Parts: sequence; structure tokens; C-alpha cells
Amino acid sequence: MFKAIKNVFTRKADMKKLRESELRYRTLFEGTSEGIIVADSKTTKYVFMNPAICDMMGYTKKEMLNNSLLDSHPKDQIEIVKSHFDKQASGEIKTARDIPFLRKDGSVFYADVNSSFLKIDGRHCAIGFVRDISDEKKAKEALNAVLRDLEEANQDLQRFVYIASHDLQAPLRRISFYSERVQSKMNGSDEKSKDHIQRVMNSSSRMLQLIDDLLKYSRIRHVGEEEELACMRWMVSNALADLEVDIREAEAEIHISTHCVEKCKPNIKVSKSYLRTVIQNLVSNALRYKRKGVKPVIEIDCVKKDGFVQVSIKDNGIGFDNKYKDRIFEPFQRLQSKDEYKGTGIGLAICKKIIDHYNGEILVESKEGEGSTFTVRLPQYEPDGQGEN
Repeated sequence: MFKAIKNVFTRKADMKKLRESELRYRTLFEGTSEGIIVADSKTTKYVFMNPAICDMMGYTKKEMLNNSLLDSHPKDQIEIVKSHFDKQASGEIKTARDIPFLRKDGSVFYADVNSSFLKIDGRHCAIGFVRDISDEKKAKEALNAVLRDLEEANQDLQRFVYIASHDLQAPLRRISFYSERVQSKMNGSDEKSKDHIQRVMNSSSRMLQLIDDLLKYSRIRHVGEEEELACMRWMVSNALADLEVDIREAEAEIHISTHCVEKCKPNIKVSKSYLRTVIQNLVSNALRYKRKGVKPVIEIDCVKKDGFVQVSIKDNGIGFDNKYKDRIFEPFQRLQSKDEYKGTGIGLAICKKIIDHYNGEILVESKEGEGSTFTVRLPQYEPDGQGEN
């Protein structure tokens, strides 16, 4: 008898736990904002659903129970939807993405659907977890539209720069050509007239150089088309070889650290021609902006640090106030007079644009009257997990 009573109490306790468990799951099922729907795998008729999917579809629960999976999608896309669900059933994919659902009012919304398959009351069922992505899809489409407009604007700008530059170069060359003709016939002219002609020629030459630099700057957006593996030390050696005449004419001393002359494996992925341009620009600036009466001394070091390969170029030139260290990388920004030091003020902007493209950085520290140190840092590339500086 006691055993029977104990069994009764045990069954009551089990029933209570079962009801509590059922209540918890029902609360989760009905309270979630994600749509949940259960359908008979054979007939595709809906067996159960939560309030969230009813709200998404615009039907009452009773109306939903009279529908099937095939009623919930646009007729012209049923085969595509079925293909996605078949792939889920076979385990080929876990999530069916961008699935179109047809609301009661005829409008369409898109959702990602995660499905599971189980047996309920003796019949095979599919349970789908539906997440409405309509807002995400609209935001993505809006972003893509903006990106397309931006790309078109960039292409228009490229065409404008090329055409404008070409149209400007032709008359400037004619001005330069006829100025030289006039100058050659001014043997008996006064010095003032000669000076005026020389100024015209200098301005024409500088404008041509400015246009050429502007074209170079506008074309840098295509640097990624030439990416290849390279070694920073090798790039430094080649850039210096190209500047051999300039270095000799400036009577400069070049001190290269042992890190830059040892052999190395390719450790960066870049456009070699553009990186050579960067190094040449920095060394050329070190030669150009020298102090009067002081022999140029340039120190170059290559190291590997914190996942980056970097080259530092230090000079003993005129330097500048360190508060301008960001400004000098902007196009056409000059800290010195163009009459005293040649240049268009776009060289460092070109360097920065190239290095930025490769997720690197170009830094500078300077002191007026003592010199500057420019450092170029590029992400290290080591496909075999090993490498050298």
C-alpha cells in the first residue's frame, strides 16, 4: 500500500515537472521575435507556428493552419525555395538564405531560414526558424547603390582629370616652345625682358610638372592590379640604384644598415614599381631639402617589427616643425618656397596614397634645422609562417 501511495506521489511530481517544462518551452516558443513554424514533411501542411511568424505573414494562427509551405512563397520562385529546403534536408547547407515569403496582402519579405527535421506524434516534420532580413536587405541594396554611384563618380573624375590635364598640357607646351624661340632671339634685348620670358618658361615648366604629378596621383587607385611578392631590402637597393646619378651630384653619403644588405625572403606583397616610387621620393626629398653648406648624410634601416616590415630614411637636412607632420602628406602642401626648393608638393601625398592602399602607414618625425626621419611600414607577408627581416 505504501508503495502504491509512493508511486502516486512520484507520478504527480513527474507530471508537475513535465507541466513546468512545457510552460518554459511554450514561453520561449511564443515569446521569441524569430518566427518558428512546424510543417508535415510529407504534405507540407503547417502543424504549428508561433505568434511571430503569424505577424510576419499577416495571417491569424487559424488561417496559417489551413496553409502549406507552398502557399507561403511566390509561385514563380517555388522551385528555387524547394531546392534550398532539399539541400537543408540532405545536410548540404545549414541556412537557406534570402528566402522570399509571401504575405497575406501579397507583399513579399525575405528571410534566412534554419531548419531541423524531427518526428512528432508519429509523423516526420520540419521545423523552421525564420529571421526577417528585409531591413538588412534594403540597407545592403542602398549601400550597393551608393557604392555604384561612388564608382561612377570616381570614373567620371578619372576621365575629367585625364581630359583636363591633356587639354592643359598642349597649350602649355606651345607657350614653353614659343617662349624658347623668343628667348633665342633676344640677344640684344634688355635684361628685364629676358627675365620676363624666363619667368614665363619657368611657370610653364612647373605647370607641366604639376599636371603630370596630378595624373600620377589620380592613377594610384589602380595599384592593386600589379601586386606581387617582394623583399623590402631588395626594393631599397633598386631604388638607390635608380638614384645613383642624383646621389653623386649631391655628393651625399648613404649609410645602409646591415639589415638592409643581408639576403632575405619575399616578405611583403605590393606593386614593386609603386613601392620603388615611394622609396625614391623619400630619398630624393632627403637630397633636395639639404642645409646650405652641409653635406647630405642619409641613413637607411630595414627591420621587421610587430608584424610589419619597415624601412626608415633619416637625413640631416633642413627639417621642419613637427606640428606640420600630418599636413605635409596632403596634396600640394609645401612648407618651403617653390623658388628655393623645386617640387610641386604632391610627392608625399603620392607616397601616402600608395602605402594606405596596402594597409600600411607612413610616419615622420622632424626637427627644424636638424633633419627628418620618414618610416614606411607595410604588413608582413609570410605564407610559410617563417621569414627574415
